[in-house]
Amino acid sequence: MISRAHFFALMIALPFASGAAFAGNCDQAAFSAVVDEARSRLEALNTRNKQEFQQKLTALREKRGWSKDDFVKNARPLVQDAEIASFDARHEELLTKVPQIGQADRPVASLAGIAPAIEPASDKRCMMLDELRGLMGQVIENTRAKWAYMHGKTDAALGKSASSQ
Repeated sequence: MISRAHFFALMIALPFASGAAFAGNCDQAAFSAVVDEARSRLEALNTRNKQEFQQKLTALREKRGWSKDDFVKNARPLVQDAEIASFDARHEELLTKVPQIGQADRPVASLAGIAPAIEPASDKRCMMLDELRGLMGQVIENTRAKWAYMHGKTDAALGKSASSQ
């Protein structure tokens, strides 16, 4: 998955990409609020699910009587498979779109800081903000779906281990 630092760099870069503060309801503060909300929701989602998932893995290790080496080998399919790789690829794809929001409305030179920025109209800023909200919602939903999938695999493994012991 994309690193936390990369995620925050992408999120912070968008409101500053045009070189000037936005005005009205779609101002820089609105972009920052969307990023802060997404960051907060992702951190809470990941913290809660990571703890629950680790507890399930520990329970599975105990029920199956795996040694430390067995645990690493046998738990790998619960955290690495094609579906999980697909969730990770989708996450990366979504975050890659963030710095591209509104690029069609701004020349590349202004994005690079070489030429003066041309501010999009207020409705364009609001469309960019809506697109950012949508992307962040998709990132959160993708993360939620990945955790649900991983929990489902672990729950199934725990169910099998409970009935086989």
